[in-house]
Amino acid sequence: MTVSRAEALRGPAHHRQRADWLAAMPSAEDALRWAESFVTTATAAPGTRRRAAIGPEARRRVAAVSGGQALGGFVVLLAALVVVVQRTSAHDVVWLTTPRLRGVNSPYAHDDRVPLVFRPERRGSLRSLLEHVRDRVAASYATQGFPVRDLWARAGGPQDTGVLVTAAGLHLPVPADDAADLVITIDPVEGGFEVEDRHGLYPVWFADHVVGLVERVLEHLADTGTSVARLDLLDDDEILHQLDTLNATDVPAHTPDDSLAARFRAVAAAAPGAPAVLAGGRTVSYGELHDRAARFAHHLRDDLGLAAGEAVAVLAARTADTLVALWGCLAAGAAYVPIDPRTPADRVARIVGTTKAKALALHSGLLDRVAELPALAVCCVDLQFPAGTAAGPPSAPAWPDSRGGDAAAVITTSGSGGAPRTVVLDHAGLVNVGLDHVTELGLGPGDRYLQFMALSFDGALLDVVMTHLAGAALVLPDERTLADPRRLEDLMAEHAVTATTITPSYLTHLDPARPADLRVLISAAEPANAADLTAYAARGVAVYNGYGPTEACVNTTLHRVDPRRAYRAVPIGRPRANKQVYVLHRDRNLLPRHVIGEIAISGRGVASGYVGDREESARRFVPHPFRPDQGPLHLTGDLGAWDEHGELVFAGRRDEQVKIRGFRVEPAEVANALRAHERVEDAVVVADAARGVLVAFVRGPGAHGPKNDEVLARELGDHLARTLPPHLVPAAVHGVDAFPTTEHGKVDRRALMEVHARRMAERSVGEPANPLESRLAEVWAEVLGLSVVGVEEDFFRLGGDSIRLIQAVHAAQRAGIGLRTSDVIRHRTVRALARGVARYTDGAGS
Repeated sequence: MTVSRAEALRGPAHHRQRADWLAAMPSAEDALRWAESFVTTATAAPGTRRRAAIGPEARRRVAAVSGGQALGGFVVLLAALVVVVQRTSAHDVVWLTTPRLRGVNSPYAHDDRVPLVFRPERRGSLRSLLEHVRDRVAASYATQGFPVRDLWARAGGPQDTGVLVTAAGLHLPVPADDAADLVITIDPVEGGFEVEDRHGLYPVWFADHVVGLVERVLEHLADTGTSVARLDLLDDDEILHQLDTLNATDVPAHTPDDSLAARFRAVAAAAPGAPAVLAGGRTVSYGELHDRAARFAHHLRDDLGLAAGEAVAVLAARTADTLVALWGCLAAGAAYVPIDPRTPADRVARIVGTTKAKALALHSGLLDRVAELPALAVCCVDLQFPAGTAAGPPSAPAWPDSRGGDAAAVITTSGSGGAPRTVVLDHAGLVNVGLDHVTELGLGPGDRYLQFMALSFDGALLDVVMTHLAGAALVLPDERTLADPRRLEDLMAEHAVTATTITPSYLTHLDPARPADLRVLISAAEPANAADLTAYAARGVAVYNGYGPTEACVNTTLHRVDPRRAYRAVPIGRPRANKQVYVLHRDRNLLPRHVIGEIAISGRGVASGYVGDREESARRFVPHPFRPDQGPLHLTGDLGAWDEHGELVFAGRRDEQVKIRGFRVEPAEVANALRAHERVEDAVVVADAARGVLVAFVRGPGAHGPKNDEVLARELGDHLARTLPPHLVPAAVHGVDAFPTTEHGKVDRRALMEVHARRMAERSVGEPANPLESRLAEVWAEVLGLSVVGVEEDFFRLGGDSIRLIQAVHAAQRAGIGLRTSDVIRHRTVRALARGVARYTDGAGS
């Protein structure tokens, strides 16, 4: 009996089918944009079609499983494609679309395409996958033409995905208005694939690559009981290439029992008169630095009774005294714990508690902080072990040097569990990475290395170690000099700086032609700017892009920039001495080249876990699946892929962690700190990637509404400033009644950012009173990435930081306003700044 369309739309079967399609509805995140899963140096032209085919043995296997039927063959090849998509895209849900089948009657004629939504078990068998694909295909085509896209749209779901699959002779023509960016046409009889890249998004080699992976899946059809998670998509040559060739990094000269203290003592003994530090108008020789560090070490061991391996907290000001404390800690066999001097007291207390620090070292200029900090033995380095003293060398220490596996430094980073993560770096790891850089960069006693990174930052530890192991001099600028790129360029010229590591966001403000003596430049801590790096490389500077998490001892890979190469993205390079790098699927399988996965690191200097956090340690430090002798494998959470040159390309994060001002930031830590406030019941913190700032959303009594945002932001900002370092304080705080959720019940961060954009546009802003205020407000808005800035709004509360401060000053100077960085620090609003600079700004108020 034939059922009319009207009857079908009213009958009970329609309601069942409606319920089935709603149950199958994917989320917006499930829309497959497969091109985003690969890295490449070149994409195909729009409309490119390429053909590839599986081999005869694979065709035989398909025919045996499908019974020689075209539709069965299509299902088998489609199942193999689903495996490839799931493995290479990190999608648990694989959502494809197809045209309708030919010759199949349906009471529906609304849609001319059929969604295919697959949810295979990640650890299920190949047999269960084949059955799942068969069943979903059958169920979907049984109601082809059903108004699925309209149904999903009314339910608030997505309508289109990025990949359409069709079979020659089985399906109707591809709809002309289909939104897919990739069309794959399968010939189930001949095993052929035609891949059409409609918009030029995919690599030129994509068709051959995908068909090769499909063929690897089909090799396992002889044993369909095999777990899909264990299917190996790489052939033996590729496995050996990734395990051995790319990771051929053994350097026996860097022994695992090296001691930093012994290495530094040998350098100082060889050239005691050579300059070790240039800071504050003084030159500190290696002899003086070693002498002061040794006396500090004796004080720790003999006077304070520190035992080997105990920790010393150091407020790491930008002075030579911090380096005395560093080398003194290492000479004493203690662990050096650097802390930013601006760190709030509560956070200092937490770091001291986690590391069990027994003493606190600082410069006399920070003595006013002692009263608010934990009760520890205090060492005022510059007063107790002053510069320029002619005291003879102390007697040889009665304690043995630290061994390679002993703790050298303890670094604290932001943590996802709401508390900071604490990582121990050992002597062997730091010696290894330091000597590797000395060799690669060609550092020697004649070099002058600019110390740009804050001394509390893990990258600064590498800068100091490599400089002093090379017998070179460390040039240490003060905060005022760093705040002005022109001053820094003058300092680099004055001291004939030959090498440095600088963040990309600061480097863009320097003139590539000015540091005349510069021969080595490393860009690190943020994604590199290709134009800036090639500008330096073009004039003969050896330019590197570096990468490495704290957990892997600061640096893991380096890429040497080639000025002749046109970069889409600057790679982060290959693994360095005695370290191994892998790109893994979530099931910890090696991924094919070009496919984005999680970066995992093992080898010399990789930590064994986080101090005091066994749960997170177990999740991020796992048994090594390839080289058990290398210790644990660190799962970084960073994403990357091997490119065609065998180098790693960074591709973001797999979790919510972001970089703010070069620091790793876990929004969960900030949310946890907000929840500690009495007015906050719950909090969500989201990164505004475009502006590089954090935005907080809080729920609590009286917190809702844009009128309360200003008061709330001030109150909670003050609260966070007492507990978190500056880079963790959000640029905006919004009160909400409830957090919006996705169709799967997760917090909808995209919707929250729409609230943020709306509130920022609706906020009350004071109008400029004169042309100078108007010009300054325009400059601030441009630099801060806002549509408008009020004349009474605080530059730093709006997301201003040291880099944006420099940008604002330069933009103001280009606009004819004579401005200095110190002016903005002193006058934090447009109105106050206009009044403050009017006396020396030409045309102020005119």
